[in-house]
Amino acid sequence: MKICNNKRKKESCNFWLRLSPIQFAFIILKHNRFIMEADNNTSLYDRLGKLEGITALVDDIIDAHMNNPVVKARFLPLKDDPVHFEEVRLHLITFLASGSGGPEAYTGKDMLTAHRGMNISEAEYMNVVDDILSVLDKHGKDEETKKDILAIAYSLKEQMIRV
Repeated sequence: MKICNNKRKKESCNFWLRLSPIQFAFIILKHNRFIMEADNNTSLYDRLGKLEGITALVDDIIDAHMNNPVVKARFLPLKDDPVHFEEVRLHLITFLASGSGGPEAYTGKDMLTAHRGMNISEAEYMNVVDDILSVLDKHGKDEETKKDILAIAYSLKEQMIRV
């Protein structure tokens, strides 16, 4: 599922990209209240398949990034350093697990510190988000789960792009 692959969707993307952090937070909070009501209080962590499901998602997301021509140059060097690769992989797993309501504790850097100096472009960011959504599709995740992951990704956008 590419989120900005045609004119109509690009207009929608531009709307989301122009929101201030406060506007976006309000939408997220309102959205999450309805999700919990509609989904019988099933956490995002549970919908992602708990730690086992999240681990499979992260492995496929990393693989997608390594094969994405727009962002692979940032991820392929990890293959040359298996120790660092595993460290990054485990941070991604615990970040997603913790952030989705799981009991795992994320001990990595905050997003701003982790991405400072990388000068990530908007195109790179959008390609990473597209990879994530494609992997969620591959794993058969429902639309509400994809919307929740997209909301998390957008809430972190300002801490990743051009910092």
